[in-house]
Amino acid sequence: TVEPGVENSPCGADAFRFDFQGGRLEADWHIKSGGNTRDPNRCLRIYYAWDDIEQQIVVAELPGHRKTGAS
Repeated sequence: TVEPGVENSPCGADAFRFDFQGGRLEADWHIKSGGNTRDPNRCLRIYYAWDDIEQQIVVAELPGHRKTGAS
């Protein structure tokens, strides 16, 4: 738990790959709030990956709601 109502958890089957600085990373963790809902007042997901080369967290950019197993 990051704070009450906000959790850090693995993405499981909803992990995905994205481009970063000429390479590919896998967003396999996310900070989440709320349940499986599309209501923006109740749901937040921040998908991220760890970059071994730069030793930093990279937040994935998504143009809209991501289709997941709950969609």
